[in-house]
Amino acid sequence: MSNYLAKLKVIENNKNLNISSITKLTKLTEVPFGGFVSSTPGQIEKNILLIQSWLFQIGEPDVDHHLVLDKCRIDPEAMRYFLKHARGEYAEPDTSKE
Repeated sequence: MSNYLAKLKVIENNKNLNISSITKLTKLTEVPFGGFVSSTPGQIEKNILLIQSWLFQIGEPDVDHHLVLDKCRIDPEAMRYFLKHARGEYAEPDTSKE
């Protein structure tokens, strides 16, 4: 065994790998920033996929999806609007009372 490997083995054997000093993380009871709409690239793409899935569900033609999705990518208000629809947060208007 080379001197380097012997020294490395001694160092590794002498490390204290006791994990009892690690504190436990507590679970969050509520999501911080619950109303916050993240604008990270990853979250934007997740939102885009959710909106695209909704567009398929409501029968929008595939060729028109890019119009909505491109608008959502550049306009945060459009993103919020279409996300509410995709999440079912907009209720259908009640026309039975008319």
